[in-house]
Amino acid sequence: MHRWPEKTEMQAAILGSSRVLSQLGKSVILGRVDAARVFNEKKGREVHVWWGGLQRNGDLMLLLAYLLTRNAHWRGSKIVIFSLASNEMMRQNTQSHLDQLLPELRIDARTEVIIKSAEMTVREQILNQSKNADVVLLGLAVPEAGDEDKAAERMGKFAEGLSSVFFIKNSSPFGVTNIGESDDASP
Repeated sequence: MHRWPEKTEMQAAILGSSRVLSQLGKSVILGRVDAARVFNEKKGREVHVWWGGLQRNGDLMLLLAYLLTRNAHWRGSKIVIFSLASNEMMRQNTQSHLDQLLPELRIDARTEVIIKSAEMTVREQILNQSKNADVVLLGLAVPEAGDEDKAAERMGKFAEGLSSVFFIKNSSPFGVTNIGESDDASP
């Protein structure tokens, strides 16, 4: 495992590689790990999954969260699925979809569908909900050629204030339909 580079140029190069991998049908996981927090013996850990967007990353993020909670050191950890909705109708639809989906997948998780705040950015809302989470999973929108620097800066901003964060690009959907109307939670 390599340390996530501090320099935006190196991050941009990694994002360029992720585009090639995605085009080859390979899923990509980019992460920044707080080893002191991830490898301790803490009880009551939480894994936050930010579900939504148009990138269809939610199913892989949910699978990875579930697999993490099967690890001996992470047993008993809670999975919390967050999603942002633009209005009450979308909130109810998303909540209903997640409530139906989780029992089918046999994954024990709590869901919180939040209406987007006009006063806070998506990043601020994620930080507000997930700043104390042990691991946060966010979708990754692979940038177009030439946009890697901007995407790396945006990823860095989304990761600020979070302990361990993983950006996930799913290149082969499992068949679980993602919900949400925007791409805002995918840096």
